[in-house]
Amino acid sequence: MIPKRLPVLLALLCLWLAGAMAATPVDLDGCALLLDEDGLPLVQAGEYSEILMGPEGFLTARRASDGKWTALDESGIAQAEEGYDLIRAAGGRLILKKGGLYTLAEMDFTPLTPWEYSLILPAGEGFFAFRTNLFDDRADILYILDRDGEARPTSRRLAYVPEEMAFGRSKAMSADSGLYGYLNERGEWAVAPAFSACSAFTDGVAAARVKSGIGAIDESGAWLLSPLYSTMTVGENAILCRENETLYLYRRDDEGLIMVLQYEDAHGALCGEFAAVYTEEYAYLYDLYGTVAATFSAETLLLPGLGGQVIAADENGMYVYDVASRRVFGFYDDLRPMPDAGAYRAAWLGEAPAGYSFGALGADGSEILPIRYSCVAAAGENLLAAKDEGAAYVFKTGEGKAELLHEIPLSE
Repeated sequence: MIPKRLPVLLALLCLWLAGAMAATPVDLDGCALLLDEDGLPLVQAGEYSEILMGPEGFLTARRASDGKWTALDESGIAQAEEGYDLIRAAGGRLILKKGGLYTLAEMDFTPLTPWEYSLILPAGEGFFAFRTNLFDDRADILYILDRDGEARPTSRRLAYVPEEMAFGRSKAMSADSGLYGYLNERGEWAVAPAFSACSAFTDGVAAARVKSGIGAIDESGAWLLSPLYSTMTVGENAILCRENETLYLYRRDDEGLIMVLQYEDAHGALCGEFAAVYTEEYAYLYDLYGTVAATFSAETLLLPGLGGQVIAADENGMYVYDVASRRVFGFYDDLRPMPDAGAYRAAWLGEAPAGYSFGALGADGSEILPIRYSCVAAAGENLLAAKDEGAAYVFKTGEGKAELLHEIPLSE
């Protein structure tokens, strides 16, 4: 016999999967849009303050009227009969929060557990759950929920709320030792709690601190870099750390961790495809083979840009430096990359209380949108959205210019 809810569940899943291909949420500073593949609005501008896309195209939206969350189908129609403090899809189930308590529910919002949990988090094919106050000084017992909502207590007593699972590991603090380790999806210690501090995993590598210093570990807890460093930043392409006032840059590749840079009396930061090294005299931009790609004044702050570009900020403003061509463009009060659109959001700061006015630059330095909007955001491939006091706008970009597709009045 087919359960009565199954056709409804399958229909909802099909709608949400279709939405993943057609609907794009856009945040315009508290005025959320949902656009179809042609840039047409699917919801009234201003009806929602935020719209998020989760796994398999599942859409949730925060209502501007009361701040509560609902779910949307691919055409922007609300699916939940009531508002929630949180809605999250994971593993073919919904995590719902209301009145400070959580439940696990089916995709049609039918609860599978009582409203008795203080937190539920995705953990592989199941879920981590707690029934106690996570913000007092008492140890909290970790429960594992299966997809049917059946709860199994573990012997893990935690003093720190586990973080989101990355690469099959969730950072957590043992209440018995006061040290950090990593849990697997079954709630077992995949890496025993032995660290006074540690980070989440980035591509299978994390920074961890013991008495001797900070090192880098793999998912089993084995040291990739010995714990001898005073600081460490783990990025997707490199690891930057300091030992005895010397800065080291390690490149991550198929051959393992290779040291390519030493620098004394300096501090640094990873910067996209590069590393920024700051000394008393200069700011150096290094590629990940240890070669100086560019040199700036010591007061310059270097930030990630698009591809082989960086954003530099000095007393003259913020500008883009293209490493390959050594070309400079920009000089605005604020610049931020919009990778999805392959563009930069540019801003001028007007006289108070006017605040910032926004526009957009292409990766070649062309001004795609003039600096006159209250907000600008990426809206999908070759699409930009903008807002002013009267309306929201959707533009199609290409060949260094933007063509207005739609003007959307804001709701009162």
